[in-house]
Amino acid sequence: MALPKGSLDGSAFGSAAETSNETLGSAKSELKASDLLRDSKLWYLLVIYAICGFQDFFVATHVVAFARDQGMGAVVSGNLFALMGLVGVAGVLMTGFVSDRFGPMLPTLICFAIRIALFGLVMVTTSVVAIIGFTLVYGFTFW
Repeated sequence: MALPKGSLDGSAFGSAAETSNETLGSAKSELKASDLLRDSKLWYLLVIYAICGFQDFFVATHVVAFARDQGMGAVVSGNLFALMGLVGVAGVLMTGFVSDRFGPMLPTLICFAIRIALFGLVMVTTSVVAIIGFTLVYGFTFW
């Protein structure tokens, strides 16, 4: 697998004037998979995805059982899980808007800050209101 050199930062495609004179497939030098594995940006991205993925699966796996353990009914707990996914759609739309305006770093930092605050909240209180708030706000961070 080879990619045009500079494809990680988007500079491989150049300006409109440059691409009109040469086709995208005729890159002068190619970036090999081994070059990608040495790029620190790739490893940062993989670590961020791994952390977010672990958190998402952890919460999705345990939120219904946790709500049930705290005295919420089965139907309410299940519906809360469904609403968590629904507010995730709103989170994705808002994050797309913020990313377009300010770049991807700001929404990622906001997501991590919100998640840290939410996990802190659940460690302090496990009231029904806190669980509902945790679930809906955490769902909003499903970007």
